[in-house]
Amino acid sequence: MEKKKSTWIRTLVLALVCLIIGGLFIALMLSKTSGEEAKEQKEIRNYVEDKSEYVMENDDLKFVLDPSTTWFTVTKKSTGEVWYSNPVDADSDPLAKKKNKLKSTAIIKYSTSQGVETDYDNYDNSIALGFYEIEEGSDYVKVYYSCGNVKKEYTIPVAVPESRMNEFLLKMEKSDQRKVKEYYRKIDLKKLRATDDKAALVAKYPDLETEPVYELRDNTKEHLKEKMEVMFANVGYTPEDYQADLERYEKAESKNDKLFNFSMVYRLTEDGLKVEVPLDDMDYPAKYPLVEIDVLPFFGAGSTEDEGYMFVPEGGGSIINFNNGKNNSAAYLANVYGADTAIPRKFVVHETKVEYPVFGMAKNNSSFICIIEQGESYASINADISGNDNNSYNNVFSSYQTLHYEAYDVSKKSNTPVYVFEKNMPHETLSQEYRFLDSNSYVDMALAYREYLLKKYPNLEKNTDDSTPVAVEIVGAIDKVQRKLGLPVSAPWKVTSYKEAIDIIQQIKDAGVDNLSIKLSGWVNGGVNQKILKKTKLISELGGKKDFKKLMNYVNDNNIPLYLNGFVEYAYDDSKFDGFVAYRDSAKYPSQEKAKIYHYNIVSYEDEDWNDPYFLLKPSVINQNIVNLGKAAKDYNAAGIAFEDYGNISNANYDRRDLHTRSECNTMQTEEVKKIADAGYGVMVNSGNEYSLAVADFITHMDLPGSQYAIIDENVPFYQIALHGYVNYAAEPINLAGDYKQNILESAEAGAALYFTFMEADASKTQTTPYTKYFGAEFDLWKEDMQAIYKDYNDKMGSLFNQTIVGHKNLTEKVAATTYENGSVVYVNYGEDEYTVEGVTIPARSFVVEGGK
Repeated sequence: MEKKKSTWIRTLVLALVCLIIGGLFIALMLSKTSGEEAKEQKEIRNYVEDKSEYVMENDDLKFVLDPSTTWFTVTKKSTGEVWYSNPVDADSDPLAKKKNKLKSTAIIKYSTSQGVETDYDNYDNSIALGFYEIEEGSDYVKVYYSCGNVKKEYTIPVAVPESRMNEFLLKMEKSDQRKVKEYYRKIDLKKLRATDDKAALVAKYPDLETEPVYELRDNTKEHLKEKMEVMFANVGYTPEDYQADLERYEKAESKNDKLFNFSMVYRLTEDGLKVEVPLDDMDYPAKYPLVEIDVLPFFGAGSTEDEGYMFVPEGGGSIINFNNGKNNSAAYLANVYGADTAIPRKFVVHETKVEYPVFGMAKNNSSFICIIEQGESYASINADISGNDNNSYNNVFSSYQTLHYEAYDVSKKSNTPVYVFEKNMPHETLSQEYRFLDSNSYVDMALAYREYLLKKYPNLEKNTDDSTPVAVEIVGAIDKVQRKLGLPVSAPWKVTSYKEAIDIIQQIKDAGVDNLSIKLSGWVNGGVNQKILKKTKLISELGGKKDFKKLMNYVNDNNIPLYLNGFVEYAYDDSKFDGFVAYRDSAKYPSQEKAKIYHYNIVSYEDEDWNDPYFLLKPSVINQNIVNLGKAAKDYNAAGIAFEDYGNISNANYDRRDLHTRSECNTMQTEEVKKIADAGYGVMVNSGNEYSLAVADFITHMDLPGSQYAIIDENVPFYQIALHGYVNYAAEPINLAGDYKQNILESAEAGAALYFTFMEADASKTQTTPYTKYFGAEFDLWKEDMQAIYKDYNDKMGSLFNQTIVGHKNLTEKVAATTYENGSVVYVNYGEDEYTVEGVTIPARSFVVEGGK
């Protein structure tokens, strides 16, 4: 018995050891991914003086690049305003401890295999060393940079046997011979130092067993190497000789193990200056993946003497004034389209997300906006003020993540994670265009962005609304623990039946809401906690197919567009029969693990690994879900479809067998949704990431105020100025807002539509469910308030939804004015006291509309 037990224990231990070793082997193989795919490094670029300057010019702008520094200027011809790529007086900045950053046109970041990131600026590590080349084309100037801890290689021997060295010494003048011998150490086994390791020297230089070897001293100065290069060249020492001598001793070979090559392309277009960074031009050492690049981090930077501000796309838009003195505040940083959930996170303190890839700067009486045209889904927007980051400048710029990676826990017994890197950089070109304006107005910046959007998205047409658009989300079913056959099970629980939905819509219509759109949520596949949309199955607890058909007939007969809402990018794994197989249908992290996503605790910020997770789906499954949702709209005769996720979140898939970048996923999904839109169906999205403008006719849950970063001075409706009159948009549901009056005031300032979420059930019954967010959704408790809010809002704002916004101003910290093309001005007072301007009195916590034709 004891023998059997002992054998069983040994077998178990052996199995566990094999599993651990196997896991380590797999993880180590994964950790080499980037190295296997990294491109072979090119030769170091070397600048050869060719011309005094590189010039491009059109009717509006003149671009001049100085080849000695690769810095450039852009001159706006109409005003003579000059924008500099780098501060001209960087060397005299009293605060700058690292002036090299101020003098850089790019800063790259690489990672070690342990996930330790290090910055390299391209001034100290490229420009100052002359390690770059300039290429001039018919319509562009391109600069190739070799950046890293590169040591210039001189055409002189690094280590050679005495007989070889004598061949050249004998041809030199005696004075040169003495100098060369002074700079080299002659290693002779018969005359070793006490500190020499004979075995190590012989291993390094095998020729020592037959003759001495000359070795270049490590501390030889650069200027001395330059002199010796001339001496050796004068006696016939060639680059071929140099290469032959390098190959003689493996250990003597000069290695630049942290060399990174990349390029930047400048073009003048009819709209401005386009800056491109081709990712295919990037190469890097296998063991040091290049993970990020900052592009023109100090372009147009404002000094302590300048007046102006930086524009960042936080919420509707935000202003950071130059030199605002908020030096205890963190710099501004936000991810375009938010975090990629195909990259795992253990903690989420705050989601840094912006919906549109634009930033800008106003300085003195001029300004620019920069629109990220390609690669925006890898971008972050950064801004900081003078006095921070050890310099005196105010700057705003974009950075791009070029490779993604994650820590892979090999074993619970190991404290050292293995970092797994994405196999390849996207085969794309990062592109951003600077547009230069003759004013310092953020409104003019927004109008320039509108012009860009109208060209990019020809589907955007002027609204014909003559009353306030109202979106109403009706919630059908949520999941709740109930007793079935005496057992507690989670099952769909009715909060609004199909019949009750008709009654709610009828009452809203009777309240005089004419421009009404309905978003129907929780109507299919289990409710709000929706199962994967491999098929669409109505929820019996809400009624039968006839009841659902009656709902659809009612809204269609009354010309009320109804959007069928659903999730297409995620799935919960709560049933063996829902059509979802996690291994088959899930996207993958860079580690090749399934993209399993947890909810995050609002107190500890940790992932709730005890709560039911959900899975990010792979692109082909997402696209099929979109098709299926569109088919449901057709089959049930709905006016449109609505998405909880598309247009709100943006993710990649790092599965090596099905690799798709964020950019590719955004494009693929948009193309699929566009097919449905082109067939005549409406599309409603949340948040409104810019790419969704190609298909969306209504945006809900738009973040108007954004996050209140301490470094920000003002909020402005930049995105709304660009969109108003072309796309309807609304903030979070008024009745679910923490301060619904604040929500209404923000909506009035931004020209937003109204949005409500309703259900028939008693809201208190949701308190024992995960859906306490519906605390204010009970229709009977809100219908009178909804009617009063709508009447007041529509009486004031209803005629403005077919108008564009042409002006905006923050009159005080608490009062704002928004001007429309017909001359109407919406005054909004957030303060607790009334305010009077130009004879108009705005009551406290209220808004007034004046003027107009």
